[in-house]
Amino acid sequence: MGHSHDQDCGQDCSHARNEDGQILNRRSALFAGAAAGLVASAGVVHAADAPAAVTPGGGKAIDVHHHCFPPLMRKSRRQELLDTSSRPDIIDWTPQWSIDDMDKGGVATTILSCVGPGVWDGNKANSKAMARDYNDYTAGLVKQYPGRFGFFAGIPLPDADTSLTEIVYGIDKLHADGVCLHSSYDDKYLGDKSFWPVYAELNKRKAVVYVHPNTPNCCAKLVPELPQAFIEFPFANTRAIASLLYTGAFSKYPDIQWIFSHGGGTVPFLANRMSNWANEPEMKKIIPEGAAACLARLNFDTASITNANAWAAITSFTKIEKILFGTDFPWGKSAPYLGQLQKLTNPQDYAAVAYGNARKLIPSQQHLKG
Repeated sequence: MGHSHDQDCGQDCSHARNEDGQILNRRSALFAGAAAGLVASAGVVHAADAPAAVTPGGGKAIDVHHHCFPPLMRKSRRQELLDTSSRPDIIDWTPQWSIDDMDKGGVATTILSCVGPGVWDGNKANSKAMARDYNDYTAGLVKQYPGRFGFFAGIPLPDADTSLTEIVYGIDKLHADGVCLHSSYDDKYLGDKSFWPVYAELNKRKAVVYVHPNTPNCCAKLVPELPQAFIEFPFANTRAIASLLYTGAFSKYPDIQWIFSHGGGTVPFLANRMSNWANEPEMKKIIPEGAAACLARLNFDTASITNANAWAAITSFTKIEKILFGTDFPWGKSAPYLGQLQKLTNPQDYAAVAYGNARKLIPSQQHLKG
């Protein structure tokens, strides 16, 4: 989950509308304006500044980081969604809202995923029902809007048994493109060995596993003046990757096709420092191929990293074929992100990131050519 880069508010307004016409209260509008200013200073363009080379509604792009909000989730987790979001309008999300943004930017297909707080709420029965409802709902959207949506199934970790059941149901029956995980569950990062039975099943399937950050209880208010998504989410991804690396999960389950959102958080910048501990003798038994080899297998999406500084880091850290386009909709929008991606890449690399790499990795997109 991120924050909108496209909302604006006049200085004297008590209410404002975002670009989709939804009314925001004064506090939300002012916050959104401040967020937009922060992002602009980092080099991200806004829709008005994006190149017009992409044909609305006729593009090839594939968005692998795009959130949806099923009715049960909005009803039962309403306050949690509002507490972790600067977008009160997400409660009114509709599939058409997503499609309208896709058509504006030239996105052919989006792969839907769970937004934090996800389908786990601390209660096994509730979470089981939430996961099943989420997966049935998103699978229904795939059928209702042919070619426009795929989805990553939600699974209720840390309940490993129900998660295994939902993997079979989601992938085998509903034809999900993989599963969506969050960076931690009940303050346990993803390397925790209680999750390994789930990884064994995913590894056997060579499944795509999409990871989105969330903030554990320890860290939500470390900088209380700043919403957690701005700083804590990138570090949540970093800690999840470090956890999977140093517990040996990456080495033990090498066939999982990981995608980490937001460019892997701070990993591109910290990769060398982060990898040093793997040189210790005791670590060589846990990570026999070495840290660099593990990290080189990972995939990353572009949400919030299509600016010059972040792009320099990710492209110096990994190969272009490991980077996939993502928006973090509704907090990010396809037109400005694709426009910035065009500015940062040559045509060949743009095509690879915008859609080519996803066509190779995402099951529902593998039939597409070019």
